[in-house]
Amino acid sequence: MNQTSGNQLVVECLKPKPAHFTKEDWSMWEEKNPRTVEFLSTLKSPETAYMYKKMVCAVIADRETDKFLLLSRQDRESTLIKFILAHKARASSCQLAVSALSSFLTYCDLTDMNWKKIKHLSPRARSVALDRAPSKEEIKKLRPYCDPRLWAEVEVMSQTGCRVGALPDLTIKDYQKFDYQTKEENSQTIKLSSLRIYKGCIEEYLAVLTPEAIKAVDLYLDGRKRDGEILTPESPLFRDDYGTYTRNGAQVSTVNSPQKVTVDSIQSCISKAWTDSGVRTKKNGHYERHEFKECHGFRKFYKTTRLACKEHAQLDIEIDLGHYLSYYKPTFEHRVSEVIRSIPILAIDESEEIKLKSAEEMSRLELKYSNLEKKLSEITLHLALAGITQQKSNSESPVGNPDLPHNANTSPISQTVNNA
Repeated sequence: MNQTSGNQLVVECLKPKPAHFTKEDWSMWEEKNPRTVEFLSTLKSPETAYMYKKMVCAVIADRETDKFLLLSRQDRESTLIKFILAHKARASSCQLAVSALSSFLTYCDLTDMNWKKIKHLSPRARSVALDRAPSKEEIKKLRPYCDPRLWAEVEVMSQTGCRVGALPDLTIKDYQKFDYQTKEENSQTIKLSSLRIYKGCIEEYLAVLTPEAIKAVDLYLDGRKRDGEILTPESPLFRDDYGTYTRNGAQVSTVNSPQKVTVDSIQSCISKAWTDSGVRTKKNGHYERHEFKECHGFRKFYKTTRLACKEHAQLDIEIDLGHYLSYYKPTFEHRVSEVIRSIPILAIDESEEIKLKSAEEMSRLELKYSNLEKKLSEITLHLALAGITQQKSNSESPVGNPDLPHNANTSPISQTVNNA
């Protein structure tokens, strides 16, 4: 490749970033960039592939990303360094760009880049974000601005601590209800549900849904049934919006053509709900940096709330979050019992919280009444035995025998003395 053609490619790669791609744009992009598509298909996570695709297009700033592979080493380095210098304030974006381009070029056998120099120029991102978990009061403010689907998604994330990326792949058969009988002296039956997260992946684990989250999910599923959808075990637990549209002059319904919801859709809806509720605000038409993550904050709420209760073991919480531990393997029954103990502190809905507290208070009073009844029975039995013993003692004593004189001495020694 001569120097002139190389410079032309650099100019094309550095031209302004195109507008947001439509589905048609992405289809054309895939046809023109077979090497990039091949690389993305090797990535295990669809979310990683999606983010890498967006980042490669952002760095190269051209719809024909395969052209980037034809540049010289100096030109490729220059393209990436210019992107990094232009986005110094966004350290996370720069790190993602370096990771995406490094993986892409390595897959294409282009390993001649000076990555030490590039990483040295990249801004350093914080390993731990300066954020917090949203409070229960802040999450409550979302309720009036959520439709049944969005509120069910909020409940699932806040009551199980699962990531937002786990929601799209959930199906009806991953949502299994069961009754759990507590092992207390005054036992009760609690309706719970298991939720199989990341089914079929090495990260697969079982989460436990609280009664409040089950209520929200059932309300959403009942609405879909009323609208005419036929739910099957393979139906997505959270689906896209549906309705009717006109095609060739006829009304066509999409009720029974469910497509799983996307992460972008969930994030967009939750972001709007945060803004409409007044918890988040816009500044000069843009979102300012907030104190907590719009979706990942629910996961932090779950862990923070449970850790605040000293009765809950940290290892059990890590297992419930899907973090595998090498040597700690609690049974599912043990995990369920620990989640039951956390139901009152995790409850978002006030009515559910009051109901749970009332049930706990009623159980405590019933147990106290039962213990008092037992003690009363023991005391009554003790007094009855004492009375019988006293009566028997009185009947055997001389004072209690009317056939003998009051001062009679019936001992053998006394009788011998009297006879003498």
